Amino acid sequence: MKTYCFPVAYAVLRHAAADWRIPTRTIPNHELVFVLEGELEIRFEGKKAAAKPGTLLYFRPGRPHSLKAAGGPAYFCAVHFEAGEDALPFPDAESWTDFHSLLPMLEEVVRLWNRRGYLDGWAADLAFSRLLLELFRRRENDAIPSSRRKIAAAIAYIHEDPVRPVTIAALCALTGMKKSHLIRSFRLVTGQSPIQYALNLRLERARAILLNEPVTVKEAAYRCGFRDEFYFSRLFRSRYGLSPAQYRQNI
Repeated sequence: MKTYCFPVAYAVLRHAAADWRIPTRTIPNHELVFVLEGELEIRFEGKKAAAKPGTLLYFRPGRPHSLKAAGGPAYFCAVHFEAGEDALPFPDAESWTDFHSLLPMLEEVVRLWNRRGYLDGWAADLAFSRLLLELFRRRENDAIPSSRRKIAAAIAYIHEDPVRPVTIAALCALTGMKKSHLIRSFRLVTGQSPIQYALNLRLERARAILLNEPVTVKEAAYRCGFRDEFYFSRLFRSRYGLSPAQYRQNI
């Protein structure tokens, strides 16, 4: 069973001298180390790696590793915590951009834990959980391809005003994508072309109006951006299998 509570066992912001080192060891809990300044040298089971500012290191229970300052002093944050048998979705070492924005959250965890009071410990656990949540969110956002984020913006634009005429040119200008790439990416995400998606959204809106409001078919069509009642009825029948009047009567 996965756990979503991560009690902090130890937290420190450390200014390490140039000769600082931790010989090969294993730990009984989990540890995250965020390198803020300088550089650390890490060995995982004999394999060496360098950790520069912005590197997040993840040490799992029972896994041999060693640490030392590399080429001069270093400044880093280390948090030991409990997570049961669950491994968090982090690699051994991972570089992060904009890592300085995380410093206030790291400092809060360390400050609260070092107060050592019962409620302070609880607050430190909550602060660390918030930090982990932020890390998970950033990893998830980074994992989403750029084209998917752009298509999400195009979809939001269509939903913003379903009656507004949608053109490929407008969506290309919004997303910065070329026409062929936009249409292909949009179809991969939604299963439809942008124009068909917008049309179906307008038809769905018209269907809801016909079911919930005492209006004529012509008025429902007009309110959803259709200027030709007969064209609207033909599209409606194609999508729902009945004419607008039949649909309202049968449903």
